[in-house]
Amino acid sequence: MSRADLVAGYVGQTALKTREKINEALDGVLFIDEAYALERGGPADFGREAIDTLVKAMEDFRERLLVVVAGYPLEMSRFITANSGLKSRFGLTIDFPDYQPEELLAIFKTKAAKEKFLLGEPVEEKVYLHLQSASKSDPARYGNARAVNGLFERMKTNLADRLVLGELQMTYEDTPDESELSCFTVGDVPLLQTKN
Repeated sequence: MSRADLVAGYVGQTALKTREKINEALDGVLFIDEAYALERGGPADFGREAIDTLVKAMEDFRERLLVVVAGYPLEMSRFITANSGLKSRFGLTIDFPDYQPEELLAIFKTKAAKEKFLLGEPVEEKVYLHLQSASKSDPARYGNARAVNGLFERMKTNLADRLVLGELQMTYEDTPDESELSCFTVGDVPLLQTKN
């Protein structure tokens, strides 16, 4: 669940919406991804109301509700200070290390295989180098596994663009080989955009 599941657009509705989700999670787990988004809007934002409602419910239902919040470490440390009751209610912090480039490549290859895309060794090598460079260029903002999804989608777009340009040169009777429609080339791996 995310901010959108807890925060409403009008005064008084956020507490109701948040309580509804809490009630659904009773005797189970309430998982909030990117929980820091609840406090990003500032003091007058309705996200604060969701946090206050959550803190009260964690006390009222301490035997029936397990709340797990997740997000990037720096943002989560700010989130925990958004309400004086939050820190005392989260007794355990688990820090998951970022994936290494080898692991990211394995995730990429799994995605490609699942969608039946082919990639040869040169493409694998370039994808690996791209992921390795991306993780080093801006480590504090690097999306990790999310970056694999972005890279994969970008490569699919590049492949489609390449095929469209190739189709412009084909005659009416020509059709692309099936492998052309699903085979990444080194040229489909985008150049890494670096920050200046």
